[in-house]
Amino acid sequence: MIGALLHLGKTTRALMGLKLAEIGLCSGQDELLLALDEHGSQSVSNLAEIISVRPSTVSKMLDRLTECGYTARTGRQGDRRQTFVELTDDGRNMIGKIRDLHEQMDRELAHQQSDGQDVPGPSDIRELTVLMAARLRRLR
Repeated sequence: MIGALLHLGKTTRALMGLKLAEIGLCSGQDELLLALDEHGSQSVSNLAEIISVRPSTVSKMLDRLTECGYTARTGRQGDRRQTFVELTDDGRNMIGKIRDLHEQMDRELAHQQSDGQDVPGPSDIRELTVLMAARLRRLR
């Protein structure tokens, strides 16, 4: 089963990477922007934990997203040592495009499921995601 999950993850990310390129993003940037939309202004380390990557990976992604005008780094009053990240207006506009893209992918999968192809349902995927995220947190 783990082999199938790894393959599913790789192929899904490759497909999403192609779709994201059409709207000017790279793989993973959608997750980071969605995390900011859902959780609001965050530190780099919090963002890394939310999307399950290293802080250095988040920093590199933020360099590009900030350059594109989708995110901005800000300091907190009273604590200039820690940098926080927030969405800009352009970033909030990009959220709509990302959500549209995700909905398109969901519709394509639902169509395959209705055609009789064996595609796991959303509840199956959520359960596996929760399980794997919990195990990852324990190992870190």
